[in-house]
Amino acid sequence: MEPQLHLNAFAIVTAALSSFIIGTLWHVFLFKQINQSKKDPVTAQSVSQCLISISIRLAGTFLMAFVFSHNIAAWDPRSWGYEEAFVPPFIAAMMSALFTWVGFYIPQDLHRISMDGKSWKVFFSDTLGNLLTLIVSALILVYWK
Repeated sequence: MEPQLHLNAFAIVTAALSSFIIGTLWHVFLFKQINQSKKDPVTAQSVSQCLISISIRLAGTFLMAFVFSHNIAAWDPRSWGYEEAFVPPFIAAMMSALFTWVGFYIPQDLHRISMDGKSWKVFFSDTLGNLLTLIVSALILVYWK
């Protein structure tokens, strides 16, 4: 039996935009000092370079939300024909965010420490920001069906 995935496009777009906004606030305003220390010396960017960077980041957050919504829906027992879910929506969102974070985000962040020589401050800043965006995205995707 194949799962019947029911996805909400508005929830996916909202999750992507919230992830983009939280990531911007997290890295630009809250942890500005840490993030400046991990970059190469500041170089002036043109407006077109900034727009390209923003566009790429938006595309990445949309792809993350799109795939994340499929992952959440695939693990929902209702997608497989069961009458109701085995866990409450809040727990499902937290489990989705936590397992995605542990399995896919932490290994990449650890790679930056081991191979790129980034500091542990950068690791904790990046990985906690990723966890926060995953939690918010998961809550949006689970509750807004």
